[in-house]
Amino acid sequence: MNAITASTPRISIAMATYNGSKYLLEQLDSLAAQTLTPYELVVTDDGSIDATLEILNAFAQHAPFPVHIHLNPERLGYRDNFLKAARLCTGDLIAFCDQDDYWLPEKLKTVSKEFITKDILLAVHDFYLATANLEKNRHVKSPSANDPFSGELGFAMVFRRELALSESIKLPMAYSIGDDPYPINHDQWIVFLASSFGRCTNIHVPLVYYRQHANNTLGYGKKQHFNVSVPDLLQVKPLKYKNLSSRAQAMADSIRNIASITKSPISWNTRALASIIRWEKLAKLLLYRYEINKENSSFINRNKYFFASLFQRGYSKKYLGHKALLKDAFVAVFGTKTLTQVLMLVK
Repeated sequence: MNAITASTPRISIAMATYNGSKYLLEQLDSLAAQTLTPYELVVTDDGSIDATLEILNAFAQHAPFPVHIHLNPERLGYRDNFLKAARLCTGDLIAFCDQDDYWLPEKLKTVSKEFITKDILLAVHDFYLATANLEKNRHVKSPSANDPFSGELGFAMVFRRELALSESIKLPMAYSIGDDPYPINHDQWIVFLASSFGRCTNIHVPLVYYRQHANNTLGYGKKQHFNVSVPDLLQVKPLKYKNLSSRAQAMADSIRNIASITKSPISWNTRALASIIRWEKLAKLLLYRYEINKENSSFINRNKYFFASLFQRGYSKKYLGHKALLKDAFVAVFGTKTLTQVLMLVK
């Protein structure tokens, strides 16, 4: 096992636990087996009533690295529990750790090599999708870590501690449940920050067994697959575009706020400005999509906004993408009523 040296980044592990006793010991054993010794394990427990704390305390007695266990006085939920753990870490880098997965021995050593360049703020790696018994199903390749519009999974990322911002900085809203706004998840937040203030990198090597079982808080469901059916591709969602536009603007405002109240390097501020421009352009493009797809929009109005998006390179991979181009081109010519009729035939 390799010890931490002056030239090796110190990697803290941030683990959030809640009634995870069934698979916890296997995960802890995989942390102890890392070929690069973790700097520390920081655990924040969200009120477990099973054997989770007993397992953690027993592990702490013989772990080859310090283990710090913090008990939350009240339930935080997985998002804030992970962020609390990250803020308590003191290493150079932080690795989110689920209580029920299994890390391959080379994970920390492999990822640590990506942070030689100072402007790399986040590294994302591939993983194996596995059964409850850790039987490997398939190799899952992570999407581009430099794309702030795509989500990542926390257990597959390692990031610089500077991204564990103060809890006084509020997370932007991701979506609403009924009338209640819902903040973005802890892992989406880190990807958003890293891609806004620095650079990210992908490691296309699977380094974790992502265990799927009946009690996953967030399992690897159909929404995380990249195969899109024709009805999904063509579905009419004008109000969704308007809401997404508001959220994109909120992302830009969030970057502007963070840059103004934190002492960031000049390079971070330069990246922040570019990210603000990008998010604000996306907000405008999504409003164009709303105008193209809204009910009873005239032929002239639809084509006005479609060509505005086209000329502003809004359908590039960086923004709306080619699937949006196909849908909007169809609607611009034929209208939403014809699209609805097509959907009925496809279904």
